[in-house]
Amino acid sequence: MIESGMEPVIVIGDIRAEEILARLISGKVPPGLLARQFQPYIVQVPPKDRNTLLANKHVVFEREDVYGPQFAILKTPSLYHPESGLRWEDADYLNLETDII
Repeated sequence: MIESGMEPVIVIGDIRAEEILARLISGKVPPGLLARQFQPYIVQVPPKDRNTLLANKHVVFEREDVYGPQFAILKTPSLYHPESGLRWEDADYLNLETDII
């Protein structure tokens, strides 16, 4: 069966994205404004693969208590490379401990 849609994952990769994330964490910024500001940092992922990233805690919903499951933030930076993109296919067998050296 072919998946019909993609779901966003936000990749924090520079100071501007970190500033937006800090505003998100504050919980005081309207979600529409945050969504527009995060636009350049979004990577689209098949739903099944985003669920795997979430289950393995490579992606978490920041401030889900305020915004619901809207802002899925990548927490494992080694899964993203600027030239090749997000390696979501690795999420099933990687866990956060493999990032620790």
